[in-house]
Order: sequence, then C-alpha cells, then structure tokens
Amino acid sequence: MIRFAIGLIAFVIMTAQASAYPSWWRGKLPGCDEPGVLTQVQKRIAYGSPRVLGYHLNIEAFDAIAQDAVKANGPSWINRRYCTATAWLSNGKSSEVVYLIEATQGFAGVGYKVQSCLPGYDRWRVYDAWCRSIRP
Repeated sequence: MIRFAIGLIAFVIMTAQASAYPSWWRGKLPGCDEPGVLTQVQKRIAYGSPRVLGYHLNIEAFDAIAQDAVKANGPSWINRRYCTATAWLSNGKSSEVVYLIEATQGFAGVGYKVQSCLPGYDRWRVYDAWCRSIRP
C-alpha cells in the first residue's frame, strides 16, 4: 500500500505542468545588468576567444544593456531571460553581445547559467549564424 501511495504521488508530481509550480521553485532569474551576469559574460568570452578565435579577446565594458524577452512561468521548467548589449572589446572595437540567462541551470541545478555570443566573431557557428540559437 505504501509503495502504491509513493508511486501515485510521484506520478502526480511528474505529470503536473511546470506552470503549476510556484515561481520560487524555478529559481531566481537575475536581470540583464546585474554585475554577476556581466562578469559571467566576460569570463565566457575570455575563455572561448583563444580556443575558438585563435587570439585573446576580452570585453572591457558594456553599454546599452537591454532585455529582449523573458520566458518565465510558462509551460517550460526553465525560466529564461534574453539580453543584448554593446560590448567594448580589448581590440578597440565595439560589437553587439547576445546573452541568455537560464534559471536553475547552475551546478547541480542551483543558481543560474549564462550563455553568451559575439555575432560576427563566432566563425564555428557554435550558436548558429549571428548567435541565432540564444536569441528569443
């Protein structure tokens, strides 16, 4: 009887739509301009540029930070915030930077994860042409 009750509870939890759960269950979704998010964008570009581009490229500063869309509290389990900004690069040029913030996608499902891309610098099309896969 106890196995049946546990199985029934597990079935109800697994089949419930994500929108049935409170927003705190899905984690914190920080803003586009929060310092922790911008630091992660800088770190991802600094880590990836010598490995993908073949030379070191860093983001020195951000300007015109904007939120493109938010997909939260819908049918998906993952809340997402889509952002863009102007990045001032270490080579003296500016470029658009596109980044995606996903709640509950940090280590072991705790925290958030940031994915970022510089359109025009992604020659291997990791995020598709002009960073299309992390745009809304």
